[in-house]
Amino acid sequence: MRFCFISTQQDWGGGEALCADLSLALRDHGHGIHWICRGGTQVAAHLSQLGLSIDHTLLGRGRSLREIRAVSSLFRQISPDALVMNDTHAVPLGGLATWWARSRRPVRLAFKHTVFPLRSKLKYRWLCDRVVCVSQAARQTILAGGMDPSRVEVVYGGIRPPGIDPTARNEVRRELGLLEGTSLVLSVGNLLECKGHAELVQAVAALPPSIDAVFCIAGEGPVRTALQSRIDALGLGGRVRLLGFRRDVSRLMQAADLIVHPSHLEGLSLVLIEAQMLRRPIVATAVGGAAEVLAAGRAPGLWTVPPHSSQALAQALSAAWRSLNDPMQREPIEQHLSAAAAHVQSHFTIEQSARHLADLAARLAGD
Repeated sequence: MRFCFISTQQDWGGGEALCADLSLALRDHGHGIHWICRGGTQVAAHLSQLGLSIDHTLLGRGRSLREIRAVSSLFRQISPDALVMNDTHAVPLGGLATWWARSRRPVRLAFKHTVFPLRSKLKYRWLCDRVVCVSQAARQTILAGGMDPSRVEVVYGGIRPPGIDPTARNEVRRELGLLEGTSLVLSVGNLLECKGHAELVQAVAALPPSIDAVFCIAGEGPVRTALQSRIDALGLGGRVRLLGFRRDVSRLMQAADLIVHPSHLEGLSLVLIEAQMLRRPIVATAVGGAAEVLAAGRAPGLWTVPPHSSQALAQALSAAWRSLNDPMQREPIEQHLSAAAAHVQSHFTIEQSARHLADLAARLAGD
């Protein structure tokens, strides 16, 4: 089959990473791949870095009649069998362009990566054939918005099992200037209010000085200035660091002693999937699709907390610190981390996701 992916996003996030990996996996299995995205963006840069060619670059969100006609013209040239629309703004662009293409209409698949409420069910009803949700939590959001259950499918997101870099720990610690005995606690995610980084900063302020750890947040976004101001106001400049946008997230995670994921809501969380594949201890809010990803709600090496609570987060971080530094806890923690890695490798690989997406597209194309 021939797949065409559309993203109107500027910044690289979990949804964009998932679609890029899906397109690579589909290409590896012999499917034709095309991409449409905004030019001069993180998304365009990442796609090029991954070796994915971009067939058309958008000037903006693709809302103009000129852009719709240009995409429609591309469809006439490439005749895609399936259109994969990464975000809500891609739906009217791709859906309307198929109406004007004057050729066989492709199967139109609109991804739902988040658990934000559905704003316009009419758009999804008329401009796509199926809404593809990355988790059951995302599906429930769509159904709560009034969508017909027969038009909603779940294709769990996944990742490529990360390669292990034996030099990562020493190199990252040296890069960050960490002293011997200082732990590295890492949080990964775009700097958005819903990612819970403000609660993490507040939780760190409540930790006793005896916890010798540096907390690093890898990501970029609109609340960076506010976060840095809060860090400075609390006198945490030497303890909490904003690393900005990083291309070496897997390397950072391999160097970390603990992964913290304090999100308020999650459609799935590729970060938690990768953290478990890498056998990292985790402190996380088990919200939305994140609860479906975590191998167990309460287990050695995994501490779950309610969202929006810096106090609960601080307590969990303290508990994690004590357990990870207790030799008696080492064996049960390692056993759980190995079991968690096996669980996510059985359920959340990109190969499985790509196969399910291709099967869905083929089934709909044959209807």
